[in-house]
Amino acid sequence: MNLRTRPWNRVPQPVYSLSTFHQETINMNICTYVTPITMNPKQYLIGVYHNTQTFTSFQKTGQGLLQTLTVPQSHLIRPLGQKSGKTFDKHMYLEKKTQWYHNLAYLPQSLSLIHLT
Repeated sequence: MNLRTRPWNRVPQPVYSLSTFHQETINMNICTYVTPITMNPKQYLIGVYHNTQTFTSFQKTGQGLLQTLTVPQSHLIRPLGQKSGKTFDKHMYLEKKTQWYHNLAYLPQSLSLIHLT
């Protein structure tokens, strides 16, 4: 075990990506703070930073796709989680990697999808 790895970077739960689409632009980020909070209706609590493209897009459209990433998708964590959609063209990066569901882009290799409103 690498003891120099920060504990908060050793995620013991699934890693999610939240996909949003606003003004003809695909955006995805990485969400590690996702918690189901009710059973019926099914509701989730998702931590999203203020002043991000994801926050702005979700606030404007009121919808997104929460997708559970798989181990083979781990290479996406840096471009989706450490680069801002305000300064990095995630739309161009993701355009050929995605498919569409309810007018939202998703990564077809994802383990699961949850349409959020």
